[in-house]
Amino acid sequence: MPEKVRKQEAASVGPIAAVRDWVGELLTHYGSQEYWERRYQKEPCAFEWYQGYAGLKPLLNQYIAPDANILQIGVGTSSLQEAMVNDSYKRILNVDCSETVVEHMKERHRGLPSLVYKVLDCRDMSCFASGTFDAIIDKGTLDAIVCGENSVADAKQMLLECSRTLRSDGVYMLITYGDPRSRLCHVDNAELGWDVIMYYLEKKESPDNLNNDGHGDSKRHMYGPYSSLNGDDVNFLCGLQDVHFAYVCKRK
Repeated sequence: MPEKVRKQEAASVGPIAAVRDWVGELLTHYGSQEYWERRYQKEPCAFEWYQGYAGLKPLLNQYIAPDANILQIGVGTSSLQEAMVNDSYKRILNVDCSETVVEHMKERHRGLPSLVYKVLDCRDMSCFASGTFDAIIDKGTLDAIVCGENSVADAKQMLLECSRTLRSDGVYMLITYGDPRSRLCHVDNAELGWDVIMYYLEKKESPDNLNNDGHGDSKRHMYGPYSSLNGDDVNFLCGLQDVHFAYVCKRK
């Protein structure tokens, strides 16, 4: 939108409404592949959405075995997968719709054969057979998709693909800022064929929550499990502020 037009609209609707419209317009870009391609061309440096390995280690260890066949969707410039293979995990396939970021990450981790990178739109993973993966990690990808213009349909298609490519008893693990009011409508769907368990995590990995090796202490950082079928659990989680949420979706 031209700046002159934006200022005219701001004057007519008021400053608060103008800012709200601008933020809404910005968030819509998060659902666009073109936005992420441009962003990674300008900002190839590492960026960690939500939680690092220290915060997620207890949850990952609980649900994902070290020798599991793992897919991470919408990897971006995350360092999570590097920390995982440097700890105990054997192999992780990382995909992103941005060719720029995939090439950057291939170069960055060329000395780590356990990490593989591939350009892929997670709404269409037909290159993978059904039941390929033991675990799928999503740290911000669904969040980006639900900001797009076709958010409901695109989110459903992505989640159906995740469900299809998971083995029986496999897990789709979503790390997000979204509370159950905004995320259960997507992930708690009978068509997906999984059960949903919820956790919340403190945003900051404070020194008191870290062990000598820098890894998190689940007793003080991660809370749960909570059931998506329990109304009291859902209401409690919806009342929390300044936390992240984890939805562990276990394939039946």
